[in-house]
Amino acid sequence: MSLYKTIDKPTLGVMRDDSTGRIQDRAWTRLQQLRAENGVISNFPGWTSILASGSVDTFGTLLTKWAKGDGTVFLLAGGATKLYKYMSGTKTLTDITGALSLAPTRDKPWTYAAFLDAFYITQLVNGLHKWTGVGNYAAVVGAPKARAIGVLFDYLCLFNVDDGTARPWRFQWAAEATDSTWTAAATNDAGSFDLRDTDDIGVALYRLGNDLIAYKEASIIPISFIGGNEVFGRQQTIGDLGLLSPYSIVPREDGHMVMGPYSFYWYTGGRYADNSIGDPIHDLVYSRLDVSKRHRIRTLNLLDSDEVAFIYPVSGGVLNDADEWVIYNFTEKNWYGPFNKSVSIAGSSARGVSVVIDDITTIIDNDDTIIDESGGTEIESRQNLFIDQTGNIHQVGLEQGDNGSAIIREAESGDQPLFDGLTTKDGTPISLAYGTVMQISAMNIEFQDIANEALSFYVGVKMDLNDAITWKGPFTVKSFNTQGIRVPVRGTGRWARVRFNLSNSRRIGLIGYQYEVNPVGRR
Repeated sequence: MSLYKTIDKPTLGVMRDDSTGRIQDRAWTRLQQLRAENGVISNFPGWTSILASGSVDTFGTLLTKWAKGDGTVFLLAGGATKLYKYMSGTKTLTDITGALSLAPTRDKPWTYAAFLDAFYITQLVNGLHKWTGVGNYAAVVGAPKARAIGVLFDYLCLFNVDDGTARPWRFQWAAEATDSTWTAAATNDAGSFDLRDTDDIGVALYRLGNDLIAYKEASIIPISFIGGNEVFGRQQTIGDLGLLSPYSIVPREDGHMVMGPYSFYWYTGGRYADNSIGDPIHDLVYSRLDVSKRHRIRTLNLLDSDEVAFIYPVSGGVLNDADEWVIYNFTEKNWYGPFNKSVSIAGSSARGVSVVIDDITTIIDNDDTIIDESGGTEIESRQNLFIDQTGNIHQVGLEQGDNGSAIIREAESGDQPLFDGLTTKDGTPISLAYGTVMQISAMNIEFQDIANEALSFYVGVKMDLNDAITWKGPFTVKSFNTQGIRVPVRGTGRWARVRFNLSNSRRIGLIGYQYEVNPVGRR
């Protein structure tokens, strides 16, 4: 009589206690370019270049969209020496650096803020610059250099500043509604204070509700507007948390999702944070993270799928940029990944009510798609973008491949006990002794949505957890809409795992799989 070991929902988010949001002890160990969502393994989308020609140079240092008060929207990018705006009509970059000599680095990229209907950028090499939407960027005279920039009420704020002397703990602001008055005097309300109750240095400023959150390497300080002569007040420091990179954080409407020095965490203000959110993925990521390149961590806020992507450099990586992705899904409360793609800078743009993109007049149709009136060309109203190690700008989601090259997608489970959790064909539970050896006679695989896509799978077996795995296969199958497929296989052991392989950017909708087994003895 055949027995069955069923994996009902093969996603990273399926828990051993049947609630959502946690990885099983030995669930998927690898999801290469695959998404775990709604109980289904499916393709994480590929990407394609948005440039017809050109690049930002060898790596990116800025990538975001900025909307002026009149509705004009610009996609802005930066490279190793230049700053650009993207021209959607020609899919090219226009240099708006002017005569500036700029030298941002991968570890000191531009950070940015919108203030007084202008776009401001800063980094510790070249300091504060602004762009008004016309002409070229210009240096802000009299402003200190800084690693981080933010805006709270009518004040432009900097953190980790250098005014000729490095002051990595200093929080400083210009006088109200100005960008040029940085020295405190009786006639203005500019000011500063040092956040030195811990020795770690300033990394970033991010708005959360009515506060501006000052993130240091291993601590967090909420800063509030109090008005009067003091202008700003600081709240008590939160220790043992912090930020690895100016871009290792994803601000969302109700909180910040953060890759900190010791763990991922969810911060909603005050003195507490949920650092259990990253438990399922912690060991996998932090054991591989190259801490020496921590300032190169990047993030993407994937709003359409309610997900965030953390992209980080791995130890032993051959590239200079962040090169491994993991994804957190807020709806499913699960993690998936990791997979590989080098990223030097990343940026997301949210859907807006814009009426102009750079120099092209546009309207918005009923589906929130921006239409170029001059030619009827559809322009994406929301984009998830990154710049790779060649300086090319890519948009996630326009195709299943890697800018025209095929992607090999793989999913590999962890070790699963064949002697536990067994049922008969009618679902009756069967208990066997711990040492029972099983023979796999078939795999039952169920697909959804995607028809007639060829894929291969392998079945691995071993007697004990510490043994080397022996792989059987490949076995080739074709998916069919909402159908199960039975594939005869052979393998003997007490533990098993499965690996699915999709070549040539093929698609998958994997609902579940099941081992069909028979006991053959005791060990």
